[in-house]
Amino acid sequence: MKKKKATLGIVIGIVVAAIITVSVLLVINLIKNRNTNADDIGEIYYYQTPAEHIAEENGISFADNEILVVANESVSKKDIEQLAEKYGAEIVGYIEATGDYQWRMDSSFDFAGFDDLADKLRKEDLISRVNLNYVSSVGVDSIDYDINYGDEWREDIQDETSEDGIAWSIKAANVIEAWELLDSKKSDLIPINVGLIDTCFDETNISDYSFVQTFYNDDTNGEVLQAYRNDNGNGHGTHVAGTFAARGNDNNGICGVYPYSDGHLYAASVLGAVSAPGNGNNQNTCMQLKVCFAELILRKVKVINISLNNKRERVNHIVDRADGWEEELEELTQNADLLGDFLERTLDDGYDFVIVSAAGNSSSLEHPQLDAQYNSFLNAISSEKYSDVFNRIIVVGSLGKDYQISSFSNGGARVDIYAPGEDVFSTL
Repeated sequence: MKKKKATLGIVIGIVVAAIITVSVLLVINLIKNRNTNADDIGEIYYYQTPAEHIAEENGISFADNEILVVANESVSKKDIEQLAEKYGAEIVGYIEATGDYQWRMDSSFDFAGFDDLADKLRKEDLISRVNLNYVSSVGVDSIDYDINYGDEWREDIQDETSEDGIAWSIKAANVIEAWELLDSKKSDLIPINVGLIDTCFDETNISDYSFVQTFYNDDTNGEVLQAYRNDNGNGHGTHVAGTFAARGNDNNGICGVYPYSDGHLYAASVLGAVSAPGNGNNQNTCMQLKVCFAELILRKVKVINISLNNKRERVNHIVDRADGWEEELEELTQNADLLGDFLERTLDDGYDFVIVSAAGNSSSLEHPQLDAQYNSFLNAISSEKYSDVFNRIIVVGSLGKDYQISSFSNGGARVDIYAPGEDVFSTL
């Protein structure tokens, strides 16, 4: 019997979110495939904000020399370049398909200075939206324990009498039955592109899954990236990738929730460029998150798993009405609106997707079932403002082996389903 020290990320839905993906896939065939040609998705890039230009005011972090601009339909990049020059700015980030731009200004500004600039830009006929490029922190959690791997997993999943073995989560979520249903409907339901937005992914040492393509999975500091790939507390993306899409047709390791992933698995890392020297604390920007979604959605990725939080302590602060909670709620709402608007525009352009999002694990025995809508920008997207986007986001809380809601799992009305989220065995 082989043993391996493994790291299991347990931001709720980390692995939980992927567990229900097969069920989501059964719905996907109802969505008409109206996507544009994924072989020609246009330009996509962003500028990583350096630490010296990350400012904070009233508890809200933002890039103090950048603005995000959304162009009106049919406005060309050349037109926006000329407009940027008029305001002493240059284009440093761009999503061609949606008309999203990241501008870097010649000088820095505070909130009041941005408001003055935004008021002027909103009067320009070329522009439909102007916002700050907000900066937030990506959070993951992990625990260490000893597990068996290899043939033991296969034996466990085949043993109908075993309910609490290393493959317990697969059985508990009725994934085996879902596989059988998929097998009977292959011509209708598969293959389908699936994807992750997470921390870095090990593409070289794990042979049980393979990506068609990853984005931003590297940086200029190899040691930093390697740290996030190893078993030292943040191999989160590697663990989720295995849970989601480990091969089902080999004798190695495990089988992921979606065993048909060969040739259909994509991923975007939120830590690759973020962990570059000079910008620590796992910080990312709103533009970066837009780009991560664009890289997947524009390539016809239909199911996207994102199991991260943005400033974990914010959930407690808002619920407890702690000092500064109103500012934190404002930051959350602003980012949720920016992301909701972006995703809505991709739907309007004919792209289809379902997003599986973590409920969050900010809760405790002292603070049970904290509201999951405060865990991330995705969870906070308003059903009134962006109903089509809201209805495509499935928020997942965590259950333990006892089928009880995990003590750390967030809850509330925004949680759609609870699924296995503890002691989940995967590629790490």
